[in-house]
Amino acid sequence: MEPTPLPPPRGAAPSTPPTVLGLPVEAAPTAVGLRLLAGEKNLLQLNPTALAAQLYPTEPIRSATERVILHVVMLEEAGHLSTWIADGQEWLSMTSPSNALRPALSAPQTPSFSSAGEREGEGARARARARERAQAQVDAEERERAVRWAAWNRDQTYAAPRRPDRPALLDAPPIGCPDHPNGHYEPCGPCGTAAARRREYLARHTYLEQLSIFEEQTGGADDEPF
Repeated sequence: MEPTPLPPPRGAAPSTPPTVLGLPVEAAPTAVGLRLLAGEKNLLQLNPTALAAQLYPTEPIRSATERVILHVVMLEEAGHLSTWIADGQEWLSMTSPSNALRPALSAPQTPSFSSAGEREGEGARARARARERAQAQVDAEERERAVRWAAWNRDQTYAAPRRPDRPALLDAPPIGCPDHPNGHYEPCGPCGTAAARRREYLARHTYLEQLSIFEEQTGGADDEPF
């Protein structure tokens, strides 16, 4: 019968080290993914949403984006990557693998453990750095949006106010005869003639306007005689 293993003594250090080859345990998968995405050029645009979609495709995009931002801050503080802004875009570059691993390989085998308060403080600082980085990205997007709208406004052509056309009714013949310039309720031959002349004038004016619009739209294509 095998002896029952004894529990570790009270106050003993945990068996799980806080780092994996010098990488923070929580951010290690992100670091590996970023190094693969950076490729031989070791250059990657720091777009947390796009990176989250590639590194954690099965997770909700919001939580995955927050995870990437937090991990980038942790990795930068640990010296595994560097970030900078150029031409309004944020970029990152992974540190050399040999340089990144040298502190871990040369460190003593017995890991040092920080207290719960220190770990909590480090997490708060990392979250604050992540929020600052996210705010910087939002500000950059807002500046880019303002530039686009300013360019759009400059490209717009504002037409000059157009003077209204004089209504044809104001130039039409009177509605009645000389004896009845405002018309007459009783039968009057001259008033009837004046009303017919007025209708003919307005019909000709309406036809002229409609024909002008047609010629403008068709460019005079219908020039064949009947």
